[in-house]
Amino acid sequence: MKHLGINFSIKKHLKKNRVKRYSVTYNEAKKVCVLFTARGNEKFKAVNRFISKFSDDGKDVDAIYFLSKNADKPDVGLDESMVQLNKRDVGFFGNIKNEKAGKKLLQAYDYFIHADTDTTVFTDLILAACKAKCRIGAFHEEKGPFYDFMIKIDNEKNLQDLLKEIYHYTKSI
Repeated sequence: MKHLGINFSIKKHLKKNRVKRYSVTYNEAKKVCVLFTARGNEKFKAVNRFISKFSDDGKDVDAIYFLSKNADKPDVGLDESMVQLNKRDVGFFGNIKNEKAGKKLLQAYDYFIHADTDTTVFTDLILAACKAKCRIGAFHEEKGPFYDFMIKIDNEKNLQDLLKEIYHYTKSI
């Protein structure tokens, strides 16, 4: 029963989102968005290094981070291209009340990368609603409709391995 309205919205987005999904080559890709759940400074630093790789390659990179608890809020590395989203920013029926995040979800990113080893109802909502050409993330058998490209890693809980593999495979596209 928890998140009933959001789950309804997720199903609606998955069914009605008419974005033509396809992969552009890495050299053709210009806009990238990275979605992740904030869980302290170490994870934030790892994701920042990951984002820097795309920026160094000349990509325009945005980030949305979901903050479930204030204790998880990073105190390092925040910049203006990063948008914070929390539970209060998501309405009962899954409407995004945070204007900055809502605008980012409407952008036609070439790659929308979910940089977490696990998923939540909130990250599922964002992935279902985004207008990206190609959604990339960790392999979860039951989450196929949310991704266009999933990467399976040996240690399913190792974020460093996931980020390394995502970068490797996106560069190979």
